[in-house]
Amino acid sequence: ALYHNEKAKTLWQLNRREDSVAEFIKAKDLHPTDISFHNDLGKAMIMLSRYDDAIREMEGAVLLGGDYIRRSHPDLAYLFDTYMLLGEGYKGKGETERSLKAYGEVVRLLSITPPLSDKDGNPIDKNRIEGMARLRMGEIHQSKGDKGLAIQEFKKAFEMNRSLKDIPARIEELAGG
Repeated sequence: ALYHNEKAKTLWQLNRREDSVAEFIKAKDLHPTDISFHNDLGKAMIMLSRYDDAIREMEGAVLLGGDYIRRSHPDLAYLFDTYMLLGEGYKGKGETERSLKAYGEVVRLLSITPPLSDKDGNPIDKNRIEGMARLRMGEIHQSKGDKGLAIQEFKKAFEMNRSLKDIPARIEELAGG
């Protein structure tokens, strides 16, 4: 499975998109319980604007994620990516409420999970992830014309992730000044 996943990434870099997707599918099919393979395939589908395929993939990964949570699986952090990708898929289709719900699930999961580490033992920056989810939520609220909620989410995003340097300017612009 790993071989096919790495081959898919290489093919993607070579601009051989459909060959890449075929390899991502092989990787996922060989190891269907590994969320990371679903995520890689879903990300490729989003980048190809194949939102229905991406959403289907991410929804399948979410089902696996419930088991990851129950067992405190070491790859639980992949579930945050799954929900972020699901949010992107819904956003791409113009389904803003479902997109907001997916990003909200990232925030909820972050609030109930203990500190996490990646496969190499490095701590995962939960604040950075929450900041990105809240940034996306703010962008959706802004696109819907809801300045108040957009500002609220942008403020939370910047509070959680100070590397989002353009956020204060966005807040100022939305606030009218």
